[in-house]
Amino acid sequence: LLYNPACISVDEDGDRLFLSDSNHHRVIVFDSSGNILAVIGSSPGFEDGDFETAKLMRPAASYYHASEDCLYFADSENHAIRRADMSTRLVETLYPADNDKGRSGLWTWILGKLGLRRDVRTKSVGSNSEPLLFPWHLLKSEDNDLLIMNRSLDTMWNLNLDRGVIHDIITGHSSIMERYGQTIMEKVSCLKDLSCNFLQKLVGVSYSLDGVPYSGLMSSFVILRDKLILCDRGTTIHSEQTSLFV
Repeated sequence: LLYNPACISVDEDGDRLFLSDSNHHRVIVFDSSGNILAVIGSSPGFEDGDFETAKLMRPAASYYHASEDCLYFADSENHAIRRADMSTRLVETLYPADNDKGRSGLWTWILGKLGLRRDVRTKSVGSNSEPLLFPWHLLKSEDNDLLIMNRSLDTMWNLNLDRGVIHDIITGHSSIMERYGQTIMEKVSCLKDLSCNFLQKLVGVSYSLDGVPYSGLMSSFVILRDKLILCDRGTTIHSEQTSLFV
């Protein structure tokens, strides 16, 4: 059973979907028939390793890089970007690079629940830099950057995939829209054909950018073979009018 299936991405050629089962701290890989192919993540924490032992903390948006056969995903409450190699079945932390892999994931989780966690780390990109905090949305830019946004859509971090370095930070809705509004609008444009009532229910638990009503859902749907597959956090994944998981 799913617990807050928040975000989804797709490997169209490989007929694979990647669902962030956020409150179970795992990413589920399944095909278009609903068959589970793999599960990434074992329990709450922050540790690299193979799919069965790696620890995540409320994973969110993901992006499948076809030429690398790797899944990049936002590990939201670890304030990190992780990479899962689908061939070797290994998870590593792309950012921040100084992840303390020796620390107990369970102990880190307990400290976080008690409000005592103090280990948020980041590489500085300047004296006015904002640390990567609670990354939620991911988009791929044309120049091989991951565009990372928090859930409230008021901060964007640009992460260079080749170097694993954040080289630009944009704050404020208007600044984000000025530079990447067109990219975001193109991503959510297909949602305009869905039922307004259904979308309003989902938008009610999401944030949106001014002028883009469903921007808060940009990481919650994919299109596979002309079907739109959409996460409903009421533990359902909708494919048009058909539920894949209930």
